[in-house]
Amino acid sequence: MDLYHASAYSSIIGTQSLSPAWLTFLGQPLLGQLGGIDALRNALPFPEVSLLPMDGDRMLVTLDEWPAPIDTQREAIPPRYRALARLMEPFLFQYNGEELLPYQQDVNRRIRRFL
Repeated sequence: MDLYHASAYSSIIGTQSLSPAWLTFLGQPLLGQLGGIDALRNALPFPEVSLLPMDGDRMLVTLDEWPAPIDTQREAIPPRYRALARLMEPFLFQYNGEELLPYQQDVNRRIRRFL
């Protein structure tokens, strides 16, 4: 699970998303842009995936029973992670600021690691 310093990203991320994770919380407007719960059910037909609707038109997507490190350089990306990443791809955050130079490419590659 990725934890980001909210004050560092909240002013620049807007309505975009960071990469999917073992637990991915989705709210509006992103949940609506993804097509809602029905679209997520259709895109994630894996037995390990759990979709939990939450109050306030939000949902929790759980991609596995437990978190696991996924070394994308040494092992295959689990299909459920790739499927969620592909669904979220048009809405994934792309870091363009100068504050992280020379690490900007690394940050963007990490966000898109499951594609």
